Amino acid sequence: MRSASIGVLVVCLAAPLFAQDLAAPPMDKRAQKSYQEAQEQLQKRNQRLALWYFRDANKQDGGHCLPCQEQMVRIGLVIKDWKAVENGASGMAPEVHEPKQQAVAHYYLGLALLNEGGDDHQNELLTHAHDEFSKATSLYPQLADVFFEDGRALAQLHKDDEAKAEFQKYVAMTPEGQFKHRRALQFISKPELARVNMVPEFAIVAADGRRISPRDLAGKVALVYFWGSSCETCMRAFPRLREITKKFENQPFVLLSVSIDYNPAGWRAYIETIVYPGCSISTASTASSHRL
Repeated sequence: MRSASIGVLVVCLAAPLFAQDLAAPPMDKRAQKSYQEAQEQLQKRNQRLALWYFRDANKQDGGHCLPCQEQMVRIGLVIKDWKAVENGASGMAPEVHEPKQQAVAHYYLGLALLNEGGDDHQNELLTHAHDEFSKATSLYPQLADVFFEDGRALAQLHKDDEAKAEFQKYVAMTPEGQFKHRRALQFISKPELARVNMVPEFAIVAADGRRISPRDLAGKVALVYFWGSSCETCMRAFPRLREITKKFENQPFVLLSVSIDYNPAGWRAYIETIVYPGCSISTASTASSHRL
């Protein structure tokens, strides 16, 4: 169970995790050098290498480098490195002092444990995740996402009544039109859905201008085919995919033909020269709204 549900607390590398500035530089000279290298790699968008240097700087600073730990959480969330999130959040929890800051640290620690435990159905990790979420809500009960993720943890532990209670708290705190609000209502109705992989929230625009979201795909079988204009093998499948699209054109079926070309202009010019199957989408043109 790999979740894309990171929540609204942090979703990008540019935003701080906390309102209070924690960016005090590390004290150790070796750590300062590693921290500087990490910042340079981050500017170059080498996230994994930057993460390695932030980890190293935190270790060299005796595990007390708050900005290093913050970056470990932030980058770990983006690249789904849950061990990095766990290590960063567990280091931050005892170091910060504001109740909201402590709650956020416990939330991210719980989120990491939930994803680590859910992958292999490890009840010990899932129980630990629930404990961290409980600490977060006791410190600062205004963070709605904590209740949602705690509901998922409890559902994984097959504590469905407790899970539904957490999802109900989340629903009461969030607007009706929000994707996760609707997802929480689904989980309240059928808690077993919180134990399986669900389609994450996304919004993409196809070549013909159609906007596609999970709501548009509800109740349909979706076949996603990834291809590139330089991949001859990919092209050989197009005739068969067109046959499939024709065969099921009056059925609840949709084919998403996803190009992995890096240049959206080149992709659009190319598809004008071919008869592509299904609904054509470019990962380059949708990167700002969702990472396919």
